[in-house]
Amino acid sequence: MDATAATPVLYIMITDANGVYEVPAPTGNAESAPVTWYLPADAYTAMRRTGRFGGPAGNNPAGFRATYARRLDSGEVLVVNGYVGKRRNGTDFFGEVIQVDPDYSLTTENLGFRLTSIRYELSGVTGSRGLVQPVFAERR
Repeated sequence: MDATAATPVLYIMITDANGVYEVPAPTGNAESAPVTWYLPADAYTAMRRTGRFGGPAGNNPAGFRATYARRLDSGEVLVVNGYVGKRRNGTDFFGEVIQVDPDYSLTTENLGFRLTSIRYELSGVTGSRGLVQPVFAERR
């Protein structure tokens, strides 16, 4: 909901093979809505090309398959990556949940997304079988 609008606006997060998109819910007979925020798969891939502190990519996943996204009260976006395949270092990858800084720019390379845009990352769980192709996540 947009708190600054005269009337509340409902926004919808959509995930598909091309990334994550946020649009206002269409009103009346509208058949489409403008995208107000997005994280395309190409920007995600570019964001994960380097490791923490600019080092090698190492444990970063080699792919992105968004299965769920939700805007948190903080404004950040919780994204579930259900990609199952390899990490950039060649080891197996079974999915992850990340929390992304929502700031982006249409005039900046990769829309301004970079590794520091990831505020939280959960790619494994200790003491259980771990994440395997996650499709949903909730953060409280």
